[in-house]
Amino acid sequence: MKLIAQLIITACLILGAVAGTTAYLPLLSLDDSAFVGRDGQPLVLRADAGAELQINADGSANPLAKAGDVLTPELLAMLRAGGVERVRVKEFSFSRWSHKWYFLLACVGLFAGAFMVKRVQKSLALAAIEAGAKAGSVVVSPEAALETIINIVDKLNSQLSLMKPAEACHAIVESLDPVQKEHALVIVEARSLLITKLGMGRFAQFMDRFSAGERQLNRAWSAAADGEVYLHEAIRCLKKSAEHLAEARAKLG
Repeated sequence: MKLIAQLIITACLILGAVAGTTAYLPLLSLDDSAFVGRDGQPLVLRADAGAELQINADGSANPLAKAGDVLTPELLAMLRAGGVERVRVKEFSFSRWSHKWYFLLACVGLFAGAFMVKRVQKSLALAAIEAGAKAGSVVVSPEAALETIINIVDKLNSQLSLMKPAEACHAIVESLDPVQKEHALVIVEARSLLITKLGMGRFAQFMDRFSAGERQLNRAWSAAADGEVYLHEAIRCLKKSAEHLAEARAKLG
């Protein structure tokens, strides 16, 4: 299923790109009224037209119309008589776009392919959780892991002022060890599941706030490990981390 979805997305990207090339290249088979702009004035050529049809003896091109020429009914008639099929204009119009339906079809295909990929990712994530449960392992959700981290940080912030400096440094290092080695990894490894649940936009917002909080925890751990002289920095980082993690919880929902 995932391979099929990826093939659909690839095909639609190609179709959309090809269809987009004619957005400013209307067919001259259209009626003269189609070559009037939104301001009511005739369209202006953005590039030479019919250059490949008029080649001089020395091999240089001699276009039937040049960039900047106004597409009057007389010029349009001359270009049609000269065998020109398309001209490049400066103004876009959906009604003049010959391949617009192919482009819209490509957009629908992209949405369908993305939906299929999302379904597959969700199925794989749920299958992995189910397999872990059947194997008897403890499956921790990213939501539970985040709550555990927040609880650890809140507990430290509330108790550190009651401890002696050496004791506080030891508590920070000991409490943040499992955060770095276990709980944060649960969230990182649940990337596919979180993208499926939140969507790419909300996932990016969540990870931005969570990563900011995690960086502050790493700084707090490092400052505490360096000794009592840096305890004030560790405490500052813990308080800042609590703010970022609270924002991450809000993004996670």
